Order: sequence, then C-alpha cells, then structure tokens
Amino acid sequence: MKAANTLLVLALLISLKSLGQDSIDSLPPIYEIRVDSAVNKLPIKYRQKLEDKGDRLSIEDVLKPENAKKFHFDNSDTTGMGFSSVKDYWFRIRLKNLTGKDQGLVFAAGVMRYDFHVFRSNGKREHLKSGWGVPFSERDSIKSKNAALIRIANNEEVTLYVNVHLWGYDLYNRPLNFGFSFYEDYVAKEFHSKSKFDGDSRTAFVAGIMFFSFILNIFFFRIVREKVYLYYALLMLFEAYWLWGVTTPVIFRNSPLLGVFGDIIFGNLLAFLSVWLFVRHFLKTFKHYPRWDKVLKVLMIMWTVGFVATAISDFIIPFHWFRIPYLITGAIFSVFCLSLLISFFLPKKEHIPFMNLSIIAASPLLFNWAVNIGLTNIFRHLNLRNGTPIPRFVKFLNDYGNIFEMVCVGWFAVLFTWILLQKYAHLRKQFTQQALAREKERTELMELQKEELEKQVQLRTAELKQSIEDLKISQQQLIQSEKMASLGELTAGIAHEIQNPLNFVNNFSEVNNELIDEMKEELKEGKVNESIAIAENIRQNNEKISHHGKRADSIVKGMLQHSRNSSGQKELTDINALADECMRLSYHGLRAKDKTFNAKTEMDLDSSIPKVNIASQDIGRVMLNLFTNAFYSVMKKENELGDARLNDSVGQGYVPLVSVKTRQTANEVSISIQDNGNGVPQKVIDKIFQPFFTTKPVGEGTGLGLSMSYEIVTKGHGGNLTVNTSEGEYAVFTIVLPLDNRS
Repeated sequence: MKAANTLLVLALLISLKSLGQDSIDSLPPIYEIRVDSAVNKLPIKYRQKLEDKGDRLSIEDVLKPENAKKFHFDNSDTTGMGFSSVKDYWFRIRLKNLTGKDQGLVFAAGVMRYDFHVFRSNGKREHLKSGWGVPFSERDSIKSKNAALIRIANNEEVTLYVNVHLWGYDLYNRPLNFGFSFYEDYVAKEFHSKSKFDGDSRTAFVAGIMFFSFILNIFFFRIVREKVYLYYALLMLFEAYWLWGVTTPVIFRNSPLLGVFGDIIFGNLLAFLSVWLFVRHFLKTFKHYPRWDKVLKVLMIMWTVGFVATAISDFIIPFHWFRIPYLITGAIFSVFCLSLLISFFLPKKEHIPFMNLSIIAASPLLFNWAVNIGLTNIFRHLNLRNGTPIPRFVKFLNDYGNIFEMVCVGWFAVLFTWILLQKYAHLRKQFTQQALAREKERTELMELQKEELEKQVQLRTAELKQSIEDLKISQQQLIQSEKMASLGELTAGIAHEIQNPLNFVNNFSEVNNELIDEMKEELKEGKVNESIAIAENIRQNNEKISHHGKRADSIVKGMLQHSRNSSGQKELTDINALADECMRLSYHGLRAKDKTFNAKTEMDLDSSIPKVNIASQDIGRVMLNLFTNAFYSVMKKENELGDARLNDSVGQGYVPLVSVKTRQTANEVSISIQDNGNGVPQKVIDKIFQPFFTTKPVGEGTGLGLSMSYEIVTKGHGGNLTVNTSEGEYAVFTIVLPLDNRS
C-alpha cells in the first residue's frame, strides 16, 4: 500500500513538473515572503482560479494537463454578492520563504470547506482541511479559528492548490480573499493581545442579556398570564440562539449542517414568527385594527413560504434558478418589517404605557431588517441579471449585517425588557386593586353568610341536641336489648346447669326417705348400731343435697347478675372459675338451639393466678360474648363443610374445638379464647371493635358485642383486648388485665 501511494505521489509530481516545464509561463508568479510581507489579501496577480462547474474535481483531476491549463487570472473577488451556480473553486498559488528563517503561515477563511494541497520542492505533499462546514473533530491546524497552518522552511518554494467549497451563505455574504499571517503574529493577535471583550465576547454578552430576558418574561407570563410576555420571551430565546450560534457554534460543532437547520428554524422562522406575535399582542392590532392585522398575517405567511422555498434551494437547487424567488422573498420581508414598524405609529385606541419609548426600541431593528435584507437581495438580483454595480453602502450593510443586527437586537431587548417590566408592575397594581375590590366584596358577602350561618347553626344545634338525646336513649335500649339477647341465648345453658344439681337433690332426698324408713325398722328391733350407721348415711346425703342446692343458688344468682345493669363494683374474683362457668354456659346454650351440634372444649388454666379485683359481671359478659362467638364460628364452619366432613373416628375431618387458656405474668393476667373456625377476614380486622359492625347475617347480630367488650376491658379495667387470626383457620381473642388492681 505504501509503495502504491509513493508511486501515485511520484506520478503527480512528474505531471506537475512536466506541466511547469511545458507551460511555465502559465503558472502564477512566485510571491516572495519577506519579513514584512504578511498580508490580509494576496494580490490577484499572484493567484489563479479554476471554476469547478459541478464536476467536483479531485486534486488528481486538477493536475491533469487538460484541467491545469484552464487556470486563469481573474480581477474579481470570485463570488461578490451576486448569485452564482458555481459552488467549487480551485486556486493555484506559489510562495517562497525569503525571511531568513523557517516560517509558519496561517490561512483563515470563513467558508464552508477548503482543502489545502501543499506541493513542496523536495517532492513531499500535504493535505489540510478546515472550514465551518467541516466537523470540529476533522479540522486540521487551528480548529477554533477555521485556520490552516502551513510551515515553510527558509528559502523553500511551495505550490498551493486550494479547493474552496461554498454554500448558500458563503455565496452572497462575503467575497473570497486569500491572505496569511505569520504564526507567531497570528497567535499573539488572536490569543494573547486580543481584547477580552472582543466582538465574539460582546455578541455572547448580548446573547446572555437576551437569555436572561427570556427567563424574566417567562416568570412574568406565569404570574400575569399575558401572552405578550410569552411571545417576547420566545423572541429573546430564538435571537439568543442565533447570536450564540454566530459567535460560538458549540452545540452542533461536529454536525455543522444541523446547526444550519437550527439557524433556519429557530434563528429565522420561529424568531420572525415571534416578532409578529409580539407586536400583534403588544399593540393589540387584532382588536383595534382587524383589517391591518390580516394584512400582517398574510405577509407573514407569504414570507414563510418564500423563505422555506429559498432555504430548500440552498441545498438541492442551483442558485441561478432561484433568483426571482430570492428577490420576491426579500421584498416581502422588507414590506413585512416596514408594516410592523408602521403598526407602532397607528393611532392608539387605548392607553399603552411608554408608547414613544417602544417606537424608539422597535424602529432600529425593524428598519435594519427591512433595508439590509431587502436591499441586498434586490441588488444581488440586479447585479447578476443586468450587471448593475452594487453600491458601497449596500456592500457595507451586507458585510457588517450581523454586527448591525446584534446592536439593534440588543437595543430592542434592553428597552422592551424595561417596558414590559413597567407594564408588569402596572398590571400587578391593577390586579392588586381588583383583588382588593374582590376581597372587599367577598368580606361583605362573608359577613352576610356568617350571620345566616349563625342562625342556621343555632337551629341545627338545637336539633342536634335533641337528636343526641334520642340517640342516647336508643343506644341504652339497644345495649339492654343486646344484654337480654345474650341472656336469652344463655337461658337453655343455665337450665341445663340447674337441672344437674336439682337431680342430685331429688335423688338424695328419695334415698334419705328410704333410709329413714329402714332406720325406723332397725330401731324397733333394737339394732342401735345399724341405726347409727344409717343415720350417718342420711347426714352425708344431706351434705350432698346442701352442696348441690348451693350450686343451683349460685347459678341463679349468676343469671340475675347477667340480667341486671352492672354497678361497676369491683371484687376479688377467681378468673379460672369465671372462665370455666362462662364456657359451659355458652356451650350448653348453643346446644339447646341445635341438638346436633357438638364441639370439643379444652381448658388450660393456670392455678397460680390469684384472685383479681374486677367487676365480675362485666368481665363475665365479655367472656360469654367471646365464647359465644367462638362456638358460633366453629358451628358455622361445620355446617359449611356439611357432608364433606369426614368421620373423626378415623382421625380425619374437621372437629370443632374451643379452648381457653389463662396465664399470669409479673403484672398481668391473660385469658385467651381460641377457636378453629373460619377466623376473621383481614380486610375487616380493623373494624371488628367498632360499634354496630358485624360479620353475621342480618338478624343474627347487632354489632355491639365486641365493641362493648372492648370498652369494658380497656376503659373499665385499664386492660387490653386483642385478636390474632388466620382467615379460614383460627381466631384467638386475648383479654389482658392488670394485676395491680388487686385489693
């Protein structure tokens, strides 16, 4: 590969040498570089030009004899300001270093792309490229300045072939000049001695002002919701983007064409659309001058269409085909800008603060746009078509248009920002006054409403008091009904409990009667010892009769206690005995309703628990309620299983089980009542202690049992009532009572 490249270079050098030998007079004269000969513009007589009219010639093509002889001298600056169909040019220059030392020559040009092909007298060849259209990462030499650095040894002669590729902006914005600076001088000028507040810095400073204005007016818009602030903020944003892109193309530095599209869309289309919308809403032409407003709208649409068409032409259509559209678009834009300017001088039908200052702020920018863009487009067309010379002042406007626009935009931004700030203060004052007026009206209305509300509150309060009294009475009746319902459920159990001791009493009474008759017979026969033995049996039976009589008496007293309202009087109570009694009463009460129901009961009672000072009626009611719920749960689960339940005799199937366990800790006693029923659903577990909440079907529960139990345990005894459950498997309710209530 290296050998092939070497042969190619040798061939090119031979062709160049033969070209020089055959037509040495056709080459440009050598420009001798001396100590003081660095120039901004190389004289035309030292450079030759070749127009590449669409062939896109390579350096190899240019060196061919048939193309090399086409180089010619030209007294023009190549493109001037007119339109041209030629976008590629080749230049040929010869230089010789006579400064007495090696030199670095810096060539800079603001065009889309240029390629420097350097042919040295020693046969070596170099290729450098740069330009705003070349991605930053691909540029050679001094990238940030679009500058190419060519080093020439002392007394060395070089031949430069420079290929310049132009784009739309390059074709009509500036002429092509070739000049160079010594490297040391260029670096000193551009990087060391250059003012810190140079042209680029000033432009960036103005762009910063506009961006600040954008943020400020967006803030105003969010407060007052006036569209004029929104459109002005957008205008400042788009103009700041344009200025920033002119000075420091950072965003698209590796995609230059995207930067061009951004300039077309944001720096032109959206920027001028924002100008029109801002003026329209600032002056309210749509309200006061609707016909004039329609004229401005039509001009804006016409310019937009023309601008888009000419922008497309920059990419895909030769420029000489679009001379008339450029002329028409420029004329429309000039008329549009002048029409916007005229809008500021129309008679005002309402007071606009700082109107005279707004005219001063808008006139320079709108006039600059109208004259600069309009005149330059017109003279470009006339120059190309008729050869009409372009006036110097038009060239001056064209060459320094960006500077004029920067100054005018900065002037526009500063003054209108201040005007809109004052307008904002005026609007805030109006809004404040309106808010105060509305607040006053609202205060007066609130006073009237307050008086009416007070009357309604008094009336509703009286009604509410009566409702509360009625509710209290109903609640007491409902609680008593719950107690009576609970008592009714226990009646059968109590009857069963009483029946056992009564049977014992009756049986032992009959036995005693028989023993008395037998003792009489023994006494008649004189059997004193046998009579004494019989008397002893009678005494033992009487003791049993007395025991079971007292048992029946205690059951009756317990029933009476459950039927009466609790006095709240606390007394020392055997917790284990109370739990045993309540379990048996509840179980037998449920069996009285359903003779087929059977359940297994288990008791794990801690015998070390001392008597606890409690209101036994209340705690008994709590236990009865919990046992009743437990037996109800296991009975319901058994009924739901039905025939699917297997026989327990084979060790399988569901066996209803209710158990009670008592335990003592250092300061507390706990009573846990557990069943293996359906448990409590997790979605309602937080509601079960609320009044009137029940999971039982309608007519089977009031929803007061657990809420009353919770009140008795927590508020009446300072304890706690908790539940631990697994849905479908079990539920454990635990009563915790403090032991420090003992007397």
